[in-house]
Amino acid sequence: MTILEGFRAALYALAGAAVTATFYALVIIPIERNDARRGYVAEAQATAAEAKADKIERERRADQIVIDAYQVKLKNTRAAEAEKVEQHETKIADYEAKLKAAGRSCLVDDADRNWLLKP
Repeated sequence: MTILEGFRAALYALAGAAVTATFYALVIIPIERNDARRGYVAEAQATAAEAKADKIERERRADQIVIDAYQVKLKNTRAAEAEKVEQHETKIADYEAKLKAAGRSCLVDDADRNWLLKP
């Protein structure tokens, strides 16, 4: 092997390495980057969907707490209102019993009450 043949072999080896490096840089690396990006995008979308689902679940729990509190408040308000009505009915019955015991009666009807309330 002469120096010229050795130089030519080295030049071919260097050209082969350059072609391989160029192919790797222009084809393989972009493919790997795209695959990595696709995987990152899918992972980011999955993470975002999981975070959104967690947020919705927290909001649902908070809403349920508020609903329960309002239901308790409504129940208590209705019970208080029913007790007021019952007390009022008891007062009316007691007053009518007093009138009856005294030999009196209240002969005021709705027409009389409306006439009294008329401006």
